[in-house]
Amino acid sequence: MMRVILSAAAGVALSLTLAAGSAAAVETRVSPQGIARADATATPAKIRRKVRRVARRHDASPAAATQARRVRVAALTGAPPAPRPVPPAGAPAVTKLSGYKKGTIVVDTGGRRLYYALGNGKAYVYPVAVGKQGFTWTGKKKISRVADWPDWRPPAEMRRRKPNLPAFVKGGPANPLGAKALYLGSSLYRIHGTNDPHSIGTAASSGCIRMRNEHVTHLSRLAGVGSTVHVVRKL
Repeated sequence: MMRVILSAAAGVALSLTLAAGSAAAVETRVSPQGIARADATATPAKIRRKVRRVARRHDASPAAATQARRVRVAALTGAPPAPRPVPPAGAPAVTKLSGYKKGTIVVDTGGRRLYYALGNGKAYVYPVAVGKQGFTWTGKKKISRVADWPDWRPPAEMRRRKPNLPAFVKGGPANPLGAKALYLGSSLYRIHGTNDPHSIGTAASSGCIRMRNEHVTHLSRLAGVGSTVHVVRKL
């Protein structure tokens, strides 16, 4: 008999006890909304149906369904689930944006979007990660520096909050600042890439604006030192 604990999509954890033959006792733990249990002996077919129901209840997106299938296969075979793939970033979409001069960057922290004004009422729009609760801010800055694969030195305040952080991380694919960093004035804030593309679209940072590496590289070809950046709560 083997007990396997797996993480599924959208905060769903599965805990399965696999016995000899096709029967298995399955318990699904749903976080944070509550706990739903299926304690009776279940066949693999019942396990598959349970995984699908939980995944649908928490996230009906194709990505979540795909991850649920990986978890189902892992549960039935005993193999660990494969990591969730990151789809290519692709080119930014063009959308409407009025009230800002051409070449201006606007960060909508509420919508978790960054806009680059193209003029004539249009803009490129990129998904971003923004500051988590307690670390959001608004204001107007100018880009003071642009760096490729920047080194990262976590500020002292951040290291006090997270004592396990290193004092220095050399630039590269494992660096949290990613492929580019656009420094905002004399502040500690940056618009930068990431080594965690799954975080894009969330409130996860300590105030910096986080982009996919492909997108921050695209943006850096348009904006540079002296470009104006507006950070607003909502457009």
